Amino acid sequence: MHRQGPLTERTGEHFEDIPFDALTPGRTFRAELHLTEDLVREYGRLCGTADEPRTTVSPAVYCTFLPTFRALNGRLEQGTVHVEQRLEVRRAVPVGTVLEAETTVRSRQGTRRQVVLETVFTDDAGIVCTSTSTYLWGFARP
Repeated sequence: MHRQGPLTERTGEHFEDIPFDALTPGRTFRAELHLTEDLVREYGRLCGTADEPRTTVSPAVYCTFLPTFRALNGRLEQGTVHVEQRLEVRRAVPVGTVLEAETTVRSRQGTRRQVVLETVFTDDAGIVCTSTSTYLWGFARP
């Protein structure tokens, strides 16, 4: 039996591909992410750790594509390869926290269509985590 949950059901959001030329270095995009108890529980269920009590949220729950898609109001162009991701976690946050995700295009190189996106997650107390990801944009396009 397949169970629907916050991570497995469709968000109802529709995202169009973002073209490489729309990614201007220095441009910043923002979105909110609610770290609800249901979201954290569903993540634990999918990872096989649902029985473990959680008072704080793992960065693996929020350092995903969804905050980036919401901030950019689009998705990675089809065929994009995620090459690298680096996380700098400054502190834990409790379940129920609302994070602001600010995604900035750090660099864009035209010959390889390489893009570096940095997402800084903050709450009312300041920076929680910084995620820096490198992509080959549309690299494996059909």
